Amino acid sequence: MARLSNSNKVRIAIAGVIGAFLATVGLIWISYVLARGADIFGAPAAEWGTVAAWAGGIATFLAALVALLSAVGVFSSFRASRLRITFEHTQPWCRTEADGELWVRVAVENVGRRPAHDCVGRITAVATDGRTRADLDPVQLRWAGVPLSRAFDPMDIRPGEREFLNVLLVRPGGSWHLVTFDDPDFDPGLPVDLAPGHEHVITLAIFSDNVQAPMSSLAAAMTPAGEITTLQTTPDLVARPSAARAPQDGKAHSAQR
Repeated sequence: MARLSNSNKVRIAIAGVIGAFLATVGLIWISYVLARGADIFGAPAAEWGTVAAWAGGIATFLAALVALLSAVGVFSSFRASRLRITFEHTQPWCRTEADGELWVRVAVENVGRRPAHDCVGRITAVATDGRTRADLDPVQLRWAGVPLSRAFDPMDIRPGEREFLNVLLVRPGGSWHLVTFDDPDFDPGLPVDLAPGHEHVITLAIFSDNVQAPMSSLAAAMTPAGEITTLQTTPDLVARPSAARAPQDGKAHSAQR
């Protein structure tokens, strides 16, 4: 069954309320006309029951309408979890260690009314100098503020709670390093460092058991000498690598590996 978007659920709710209102007004009008001794066609009055019977019918109709709207999830959508990704080129999104290492993180905040369960952050695609990287697979990112032994575990984010997700690590004189698994047995088969001297756009998403995944992109660029020239969010979402055309000569990104 196709999943309704929140906007469609709101439209269904509005249409249901309007329909219930018009039906109620129509039934009250018919009851009034019949009580005056004539039906809507001017025929002799008929025995249509008491006002209490009509009230019962209206109540039954409204109960059925509420059950229908509940079944399609209209009311639950107003109480659902909703995640928001934010970033600014300042504290606490960017943290500089005493040794000069720069940690670039995004904030993940639950602005809904229910907990978001089993949240996992992943880089879904990367573009370098405007071209989608076909040599980079989606990789999982590491949560900040928890022991390293649990940094890759799915996390529950409660309403009003904000957690930080590590995205990039920049060492003095080094490149942009994707903060993913660093276990000795992790063999990504892909580059986890993005070379300086190029502009990189990194699209990431937060996946959860009960929340539609929000997505955001970071644009990052620095000179070969290590001076950061761009570090900000961008509305451009990079297409998934599977949708990108692989370089025909196979050497388009060799300089950045």
